[in-house]
Amino acid sequence: MKEEEEDKSREMRGGRKKKRRYNAAVEQFRLDRNEVLRISETPFAKLVRKEVGIKKLLGKFHDDAELMRRKAEQNASGFNPFLAAETRHKDSATFTPEQKEWATVDKILNPGAWIGYVKPLGEHADKHKASAKLHDLSKKEMEELGVEETNDNAVSEKKNLLGMLGGRMNIASIALQANKDKKSSRDVKPLGKWFCEFGRDKIMDIWSKTNETELKTNDEERCYKLLKAYNGNFDEYVECQKRIEEREERLKLTHGRDWIPIRLDSNGATLETDIDARCRTVLSELDKTTVYQNQFMDSSVLHVAPQRFPTAVLRLELERELDRLLREQIYERERASKFLVDDSSDSDAPGYVKEGGEHEDNSDDDDDTRQRKAESRRKERRQNQRASRAQDDVKAAQKRILMDTKSAEEMMKMRELQELGFGGCLACKKNPCDWVSMVDVDKVMKRREQIADELNYIRKVRRRCEAKRSEAQQN
Repeated sequence: MKEEEEDKSREMRGGRKKKRRYNAAVEQFRLDRNEVLRISETPFAKLVRKEVGIKKLLGKFHDDAELMRRKAEQNASGFNPFLAAETRHKDSATFTPEQKEWATVDKILNPGAWIGYVKPLGEHADKHKASAKLHDLSKKEMEELGVEETNDNAVSEKKNLLGMLGGRMNIASIALQANKDKKSSRDVKPLGKWFCEFGRDKIMDIWSKTNETELKTNDEERCYKLLKAYNGNFDEYVECQKRIEEREERLKLTHGRDWIPIRLDSNGATLETDIDARCRTVLSELDKTTVYQNQFMDSSVLHVAPQRFPTAVLRLELERELDRLLREQIYERERASKFLVDDSSDSDAPGYVKEGGEHEDNSDDDDDTRQRKAESRRKERRQNQRASRAQDDVKAAQKRILMDTKSAEEMMKMRELQELGFGGCLACKKNPCDWVSMVDVDKVMKRREQIADELNYIRKVRRRCEAKRSEAQQN
C-alpha cells in the first residue's frame, strides 16, 4: 500500500513511477486487484497452471467472513479436517480411546468410507470368490442386520449386496461390527469403552443441533462432541452429500459421463436495462481485461452468455460497448433536461395577457384546451427543474468525493488558495504574486526569436544544398 501511494503521489506531481527490485519468487505473484478478483471468481477448470497456484493461495489465505466464521467454529470444537481420514487409515489396534469411540459412530454414519479398512468376518466371507457372497448367516446376525429369514430371492440379493468386494473391503463386516458394538454399550463405561447405540438418522439429528444444551442424555453429548471434533460442520456434510447425489444422478443420465455436451434445460441470463448499472458492469470487465496476461479470456458480459474471446478482441469490443452506453447516457440526460425557452412561469395561466394588451394565444381553442396545455407545460417544466437539481446534486457529490480522497497536504494547499483568492501565489503567499524576474524578460524573448529565425534559415539552406547535390548526382 505504501508503494502504491508513493507511485500515485509521484504521478500527481507529473513524475514517473519509482523502479524497484523485488525477489524473483515474489515478483510472479505481484498482480493487480482486478486480476486477483478475476482469479478468485473463475473456477479451476478455466485457469492456467500459474493461476491455479494463485487461487489455492487465495483459498488458504482469504478474508471471507463466512469461511472465517466456520473456521472459528471448527477451532472452538477442536475439528481437524484431516483427522478422520488419518484415523480410518490406522490399524484399529493402534486407536486411542477417543478414536475407538468415534469409530463406532462413523461406521454407522459413513460405512462406505471404511471399506478396505475393516477386518473381514472370516467364517462368513468367501475370500476365494470375487463376488464375496455371505454364506449361512445365523438368525442372530440376520436380526442384527435387519433382514428377515425367508426363502425369497430378494433376501438372497440383499445378502449378496452386503458382501460386496470381499475380504477387507466388506460392508457387511462393518455393519455387523457396528451392531455388535451397540450391545456392549448399554452400561456407562469410561473413555475408550463407550460404543454408539444410535442409528444413522438419530446421529444426523444429534449432529444438526446448534449446541450441547439441546441434547438430552450424556450419550448424545458424547456423540455430538466426537462428530464435531472428527466430522466437522453438519451443514458442510449435508452440502457434500447433496453434491455426491447430484453427481450420481448426472452419471446415470449421461451413461457414466461426468459432463453434458449440450445443456438444453439451461436458462440464459437477462441483459441489464439500466444504463448506469450496465456501464459499471462493462467498466469492471474492461478493467479486468487491461491486466489480463493470457491469450484468451472467458467473459459473459458482452453477450450475456459465457464465451471465450481473444483478450485483445474482447478489450476492443468492451471499449466500443462502453462508448455506446456513455453516448446513450448523455442522450438520455439531454432528453430529460430539455427546457421550454419560450414559455415563462407566468404564461401558464389560461387568461394570460401580454404587456401590450394582446393575448398570448390567438387560436380558437376553448378554455379547457388552453388549461390542459398549460398543465402539460407546468409538468414538463417541473421535470426539467428536477433534472437540473439532480445534476447540481451530482456535481456537489463529485466535488465532495474529490475532497474526501485528497490527502491532508492537498487539503491544506486548497485552503491556502481559497484564502488567497483567485490569482494567489503559494510561493510568496501573496495576491498578486510579488515575484520579480532576475533578467530582462523582453530582451530574452527577442533574443529567442532571433535564434529561432537563424535556425530556420540554416535548415532551409541545408535542404537547398541537399537538393542541388541530389540533382548533380542524377545528371
